[in-house]
Amino acid sequence: MRNGRGERRRAWSSVAVIGVVAVLAASCAKKDTNTGANTTTPSTASSASAACQAALSATDTGVPITYQAAKDGGCADKLTWPASCDTTTGLIKIPINGSIPCVPAPKSANNGGATTPGVTATTIKVGYYIAPPDPTGDALLRAVGAYDSPAQVEATTKNFVAEFNAVAETFGRKVEAVKIEGTGLSTDEAAARQDAIKAKELGVFAVIGGPAQAKSFSAELAADHILCVGSCVIAQPEAYYQQNSPYLWPVGPSPDESAAMSVEFVKKQLAGHDAVWAGNPAYTKQKRTFALLTYDTADGQYASSWNTFEKNLKAAVGPANYKGRVTYFLNVATAPQDGKTIARQLSALGATTVVFTGDPLEPIYFTKEATAQGYFPEWVLAGTVYADTAVFGRKFDPQQWKHAFGESLIASRIPREQTDPVSEYRWATGHDPEAVNGVAIYEANVRLLFTGIQLAGAKLTPESFRAGIFSAPLTPDPSGLRDTVSFGDHGLWPNGTDYSGIDDYAIVWWNPTAKGQDETGAPGSGLYETVQDGKRILIGKMPTTPLGLFDKQGSVAYFDDGTTGCDACLPVPAALKWTGPTYPSPKLGG
Repeated sequence: MRNGRGERRRAWSSVAVIGVVAVLAASCAKKDTNTGANTTTPSTASSASAACQAALSATDTGVPITYQAAKDGGCADKLTWPASCDTTTGLIKIPINGSIPCVPAPKSANNGGATTPGVTATTIKVGYYIAPPDPTGDALLRAVGAYDSPAQVEATTKNFVAEFNAVAETFGRKVEAVKIEGTGLSTDEAAARQDAIKAKELGVFAVIGGPAQAKSFSAELAADHILCVGSCVIAQPEAYYQQNSPYLWPVGPSPDESAAMSVEFVKKQLAGHDAVWAGNPAYTKQKRTFALLTYDTADGQYASSWNTFEKNLKAAVGPANYKGRVTYFLNVATAPQDGKTIARQLSALGATTVVFTGDPLEPIYFTKEATAQGYFPEWVLAGTVYADTAVFGRKFDPQQWKHAFGESLIASRIPREQTDPVSEYRWATGHDPEAVNGVAIYEANVRLLFTGIQLAGAKLTPESFRAGIFSAPLTPDPSGLRDTVSFGDHGLWPNGTDYSGIDDYAIVWWNPTAKGQDETGAPGSGLYETVQDGKRILIGKMPTTPLGLFDKQGSVAYFDDGTTGCDACLPVPAALKWTGPTYPSPKLGG
């Protein structure tokens, strides 16, 4: 322990880059503006009372009241709660910190029958996407220890569906999971569109998972009025989610939201100060100048978001201190050569500080080439897809990456074997998850789906799914360590209604000498350390006082109770592990 104090997804790159644990196993919380702790947003007495009156008089129509809202309104004891509800927490009985809010038991067996395509009186048909083999990408994932086979993904997903079928309130229906076998790489727009058409032909209400770099998949599903849930859609502009509501439900933030977080960090912590963490000694004595490095697709899916990012970044640092922007397209076959081009373009701009938003593979190449060209700037992470994980950070050029820091969306980390998704799976099935690396992603996909189904009420439609998700209460987390995931208008974003998930972020820095496990459990050197001992920050709450970057005191790599050999860890706090009662297991055994 330091000074005595002490999981993965097939993602949006063409190599099906996998995700990491608790970024998707998140709780819904709001941070107190003064202390950094998480507190609930209190309901007014009148609104809570009105909600109670409606709940007490309603038949099984409309969005049901949650236990928390009923408690706030003084009617919790007047309603009947299902046996699966823990009335001490207001959540259904799953041994994780971020379970689904309870709703009252239905008053009748009438659920409206076939309320929408894919829904009958007894079933809700949901497709789960399985990516096809990708020899190049799969080989790379195996090389970094981050591969789950299609069979492992399928078995894990189906068992999570069975678990939630057993414990969630689905109003007389059961989710029927049907496989959608992908036919192309995640960049293949034509194949993705055909796969989405296949989903419509199968008659599904929703799809989880998908070829996340191909926008046509989610667009076709939305056009066909099919929900696209969790990792079905990743990192599209906020306007795209708004235009296609109520069909798109990403767990992560939109690029616009992530960019806003990064601009705030740059403005309040970096702009106007010397580039003290650059590798070039001359830079460390200069006021920072900035360049922006962005990923995009050939058809410019992210262009509007990055144009806004660039405009706001330039305003934050001052036009004279902004050197320009470099954009690249990820192509595994040409990545080494592309890395040379990227490094050459950045070096020509000569900025002391590069703000980077992109994938976790291209940095393997452009950091190597930057060293070869003698260019050693500060590297600022700005909403990357898993470049903020040790799995990939250890693959980047070490001479470059020891100067890396910035925004991370990854939730506070504990050893994989102790994480909620793994322990939950063991609780439900009696054995370890088949998917070793992506278990948190598959659990989060299924949990988000069932959250919407339960909160929608008996008359399940895409519109009631949206109303239910928007009604989910914010729950307290005094530690400030658990990530905030919410939809709707909870007063977190200045523009009102939020159509994407994660609402907060951490600030991290790369410690090349820190020893411990990466996100797959592999030991080694090189870990991201989070400032403020792991505390997360909501938009608008970034302080102007120094955060302690590159300072081991007050930073933590992850939380560990002495089991992984981590020398930059703190003990696991109660907020990050289940300390509640032992609930009866559904005993799936599958």
